[in-house]
Amino acid sequence: MKIRLFSLRDLEAILKIQNSSTQTAAWNAADYERLAADPQGMVLIADHEGTAPPELLGFAAFHRVSEEAELWNLAIAPQY
Repeated sequence: MKIRLFSLRDLEAILKIQNSSTQTAAWNAADYERLAADPQGMVLIADHEGTAPPELLGFAAFHRVSEEAELWNLAIAPQY
C-alpha cells in the first residue's frame, strides 16, 4: 500500500468508494476539488501498489488548523 496526495484523476474512484459506503459523508466532486485546492485542506489516497494501474483502496479528507487536523471524510473500498 502507498499513501499519496489526491489528484484529479482520483475523483471517479473516490466517488465510487464513497457511494458504496453508508457511513461516509455524501460529497460531490467539487467538494473534493475545493478541499484539495485549499492550503489548509488535504485529501490522502491509499493505493494498492500490486495492481497496474494502482487500485484505489480508500481515502481520507482533512482540514488542518494550526498544528492539528480535523477528519472530514473517510472511506475504504468495500472489498478491503
